[in-house]
Amino acid sequence: MRASYIESHPIMSTRKPKKVDIVCESLKKRIINNVWKVGNHIPTELELAEEFQCSRGTISKAIARLEGLNLLEGRKRGGTRVTSNTIKQSASAVDLEAFAFVFPNERHEGIRRMVRGFQEAAYAHGRSVMMLTTGTELRKETEIISSLPDYNVRGCVTSPVLSTVSGQLQFSQIVMASEIPIVLAGMALPGTGCPSVTADFFHEGYTVTNHLIKQGLKRIGFLANHAWTQIAREKHLGYRKALEEAGIPYNSSLVHLAPQMNPSHEHPLREPARIAQNYLKQATDLEGVVCLYDFLAVALIETARAMNIRVPEDLKIIGIDDIAIANSTQVSLTTYHVPFEAIGQQAFTLLNSLVNGTPLDNTDVQIRGELIIRQSA
Repeated sequence: MRASYIESHPIMSTRKPKKVDIVCESLKKRIINNVWKVGNHIPTELELAEEFQCSRGTISKAIARLEGLNLLEGRKRGGTRVTSNTIKQSASAVDLEAFAFVFPNERHEGIRRMVRGFQEAAYAHGRSVMMLTTGTELRKETEIISSLPDYNVRGCVTSPVLSTVSGQLQFSQIVMASEIPIVLAGMALPGTGCPSVTADFFHEGYTVTNHLIKQGLKRIGFLANHAWTQIAREKHLGYRKALEEAGIPYNSSLVHLAPQMNPSHEHPLREPARIAQNYLKQATDLEGVVCLYDFLAVALIETARAMNIRVPEDLKIIGIDDIAIANSTQVSLTTYHVPFEAIGQQAFTLLNSLVNGTPLDNTDVQIRGELIIRQSA
């Protein structure tokens, strides 16, 4: 079962209506009765919160539901407008036993492979699943996850894009307050108590660095953005451990840890290219570089070649992920293969156990991959 957002499904319940139910029903009547016509912008969340004497969060949830019914459409900095005044009944209503996988979109290969693993595991267990895409806007993702219990979704796996510390804190609060089990795939949120399935990030950083050391390299750099995250920190620690064991002093001048992350699925190499250019201008006498992920490594290869630095003769470059682009460049990328499908499968297994009331032996599952040697290192 697929949907862009949660599909229309009337749920019978004897519970007392929540404030969000009341607000949603009121707004829906205004749309259906043409108080707000198709194409009109509705009042802002702040204005509606004042009218209904509730929080903006309640208004956001109500609007998210109406967007799921294709009655409203929200645009970043463009307000929310009415797109239809009729509710189309869906032939594929939400199954009361369904699991959800909530993710930004399928353009990111790693996420696409995790989703595939999740679907395969669900199919093997006879579970109905729904895939919910949110884009990279955190507000939309949190609204959808918060509304899942209202549609009797049994549990959720999610792989969010958290590009800021404040975004991570906000999402952590959603996870801890959730009425249904949530499992994180591809990342963890320590301190929330939320089960997670990730790659072994430390092992990734250690393995790729050790590969360069075994080739006799001493001046090995480390290049990362989104450096404040657990993913970047663990990979960096693996890099440092490999250097330490080899007796190579840590040289901070060869390390670039950029804090920002501005993901673009339309132009995935744009930000990595800018970071790579700045790095090669500052770091000197490099022999090899460990990159946080493949897009960064590919951008570094292209930048180096544009600066007449030969790869791998003058500079060896290694990535982490093993996505398709790693083997489609002029100099194919040596990288660490991350088993994304296995992460998705294991995330389903944890969620299924939680829903069935089975105690978990391990709530922080880490899955190791393997080194893939190609031309760049």
